[in-house]
Amino acid sequence: MKYLARLLFVFSILLPVSVMACLQKHGTFEFSDSKAIFMKGADAGAAYFTLTQTVSSDDKLIGARWETTDESLLSKPLLQRPRVELHDHVPTEKPGILAMKRTPEGVKVSKQEPVKFEQGGKHLMLYNFPESARNGKEIQLVLTFEKAGDVTVTFPINPTNGDKDKPCSHY
Repeated sequence: MKYLARLLFVFSILLPVSVMACLQKHGTFEFSDSKAIFMKGADAGAAYFTLTQTVSSDDKLIGARWETTDESLLSKPLLQRPRVELHDHVPTEKPGILAMKRTPEGVKVSKQEPVKFEQGGKHLMLYNFPESARNGKEIQLVLTFEKAGDVTVTFPINPTNGDKDKPCSHY
C-alpha cells in the first residue's frame, strides 16, 4: 500500500510538469499540444495545436508562415516556395465524407472556448518544406492575428512518429 501511495505521489508531481512543458504562452494566447507531422513521401504536412485566448477580447487568426532566409527557397516560383495555409474540413454531399478547404477568412478566437486545430478539423497545411526542415526536431511558425499581430510558436516535428499518425484524413 505504501508503494502505491508513493507511486501516485510521484505521478501527481510528474504529470502536471509534462503537461506544462507543452504549454507555450505568448501575450494573451496559450498554445498547447502543438505538433507538426510530415509523413515520408508526402508532398505536404500539417500542424496541429490548441489555441486559448486568456482575455475577454476576441481576436482572429488570419494567417501563418514559415520564415526562411534560404535564398534557394526564396528564388523558387511562388507555388513552389514553402508556405503555410489555414485549412478546415467540411462535410460533403456524401454522409461521412469530408473535404478540405482553405480558410482565408481566418479563425475567430475568444475566451469562451479554446480552438482545436486537429486531424479531421481545422489545421495548418505545410507545403513545400525542404527535407532539412522536415527532418528536424522542431519548426517555428509565425501565426498572424488580426489584433495581436505576429506570434511565433514552436512545433515539435513528428513527436509520435509520422509513419504512425496521418497528418490529415485526406492523405
